Formats: sequence, structure tokens, C-alpha cells
Amino acid sequence: MLSYALIVAFSYSIVLAMIIGLVRFRKIIRTYRPFILILILSFVGELLNTLLSYYFRNNALSANIYVLVECYLWLWQFYWWGAFKKKPYKVWLLVSVLTIIWMLENILMQKIWTFSSIFRISYAFVLIFLCIDQLNDMIVNERKALLRSSRFLICLGVVFFYSYKIMVEAFYLFELTLSGAFHSYLYYILVYMNLFVNLVFALAALWIPTRQRFTLPS
Repeated sequence: MLSYALIVAFSYSIVLAMIIGLVRFRKIIRTYRPFILILILSFVGELLNTLLSYYFRNNALSANIYVLVECYLWLWQFYWWGAFKKKPYKVWLLVSVLTIIWMLENILMQKIWTFSSIFRISYAFVLIFLCIDQLNDMIVNERKALLRSSRFLICLGVVFFYSYKIMVEAFYLFELTLSGAFHSYLYYILVYMNLFVNLVFALAALWIPTRQRFTLPS
């Protein structure tokens, strides 16, 4: 069984990726900057969750706002990667649909003070679909080793984490009667999954391509 201190330490493993991203921020190509902002947001989100859980025993409000902002940043990232190049209107369609789902669940259904599973599941499916599309494109067109590609690592990490996240959120959404031990195992696996993906993101941040320097011909 993991101790609370270890769980918190694992959740803050995103700091490594964030520091690498910030150090390299001015050098990396612009198409990866939304990813760095996602890393910063993740750290701020973890910090708020820790403080609110400690002082108020409820971090649902900040968590629900966090996932909406994170959703926008991820869509922005995929926009920069050319996911909507053929049909640019699709990014605004996804933003609109996901925002409506978030508002219906959190405001109309008044679940802002509880965790919004419907939005999280919808958002996760969208991310996984976008990542699979990116992975297929890289498998066909990428020339260099895929495990040295930041985009490949980021998409792979997202697919792993959010696929498991969908399963966890489904248990909460349908309020399935399960033993306390089973819920604990689900949570512990999520903690380890989060640690693994954060380390993958750190590696991805380290390998983000830098901007090319141009010199005038002599």
C-alpha cells in the first residue's frame, strides 16, 4: 500500500518535465509550446489540489475548471500539429461541443462541486482519437526513430493514461458497487500510470526539436 506522502510525490513528478520544458522554452519550435503550457498547468493543478484537499477536503471545483482549461490547451496543441489542417472548422466544433458538455454537466446538472465524469470521458475519447490519428501519420511518414520523437512519446503517453482514465471514470459515473479494496487498486494503478506518463513527458520535453538558426550566405 502506498503512503500518502509517496502518492503526493508521484503526482508532483510532472515538475521534472515542466522544468525541462521551461529551460528549453525559448529554443524549441513554436508547435510544441502548448505542450509546455500543459505541463505548467498540470503542476499548478496539482498544487491547488493539494492545498484544497488539505484545507477544505474538497478539490472538485478546481479540478473541474482545470480539465476544461487543459482540454483547450490540448486542442490547441493538436491544431499546431496539423490535426485540423484539412478541415480547420473541426477544432472550433470540438471546442464548442466539449464546452457545452462541460456546462451541461457542471452548471445545468449542478455537479460543479463533484467530479464531472461525463466531460472527462468525452474529453478523453477526443484526445485518444486525435493521438491515434497522429500516431498513424508518424508510423507512415516519420523517417527518424519514433522513440526519439517528442510528438510520438507525447501521443503514446496520452493514449495510455486517458484509456485507463476512461475506465476509472466509468466506474464512478455508473456508481458500480465495488469493494473498497478494488477501488484502492484502481487508484494505485492510476498513480503509477500518472508517474510513468510524467516521466515519458519529461523525455519528450528533452527531445523537442529546436528552432533552426539561419545564417546569411557569405
